[in-house]
Amino acid sequence: MKHSIIIVGLALAVRAYSQNSIGVKRDSLGILQNPVGSSLPTFSSDTGGGVITNSNFAGKVVYINVWANGCKPCMAELGGLNEMYDSLRNYKNFEFVSFALGTKETVILLKRKYKIHYPVIAASETTCNILDFSEGFPTSTIIDPSGKIMYYKLGGNIDSTKARDFIMKQLYPGLKNMLNIKRQ
Repeated sequence: MKHSIIIVGLALAVRAYSQNSIGVKRDSLGILQNPVGSSLPTFSSDTGGGVITNSNFAGKVVYINVWANGCKPCMAELGGLNEMYDSLRNYKNFEFVSFALGTKETVILLKRKYKIHYPVIAASETTCNILDFSEGFPTSTIIDPSGKIMYYKLGGNIDSTKARDFIMKQLYPGLKNMLNIKRQ
């Protein structure tokens, strides 16, 4: 029992240290505090044709999706995300970016297999941990033009119809409002 308490305490300390190194706020138990209103943590990821960083999003409303192959809620939301992306892709002040844990080759295969329309970047575990605050998959984050997090959600429904309804009836209207409903 004594050893279990020490191990749990050590695990929480390591997690708190690693999260504090990327600017994430956690309570004394290591539980993520709501990141809404804070800045997106600094990150960079190789896209295969360059590097994407926070600076790529300056002045834009950004939807960030972080996911992994084999995650049931991640797979369930693919159709709804395609629909949302197709509806918003022509807004000049909008960026939709998806980070999938894995290699570039895996991402290419997944995009083909699931007919994904939106940009998907193969991301390292480190990049995913920064963007999803080491909380898990899927993660949806919306950033305003100043780089502040306006929306953060972890998890999702494993039913594709319910996942699509959530995306198109809750996320999509909020994003459209942020984009001032005008095409630019």
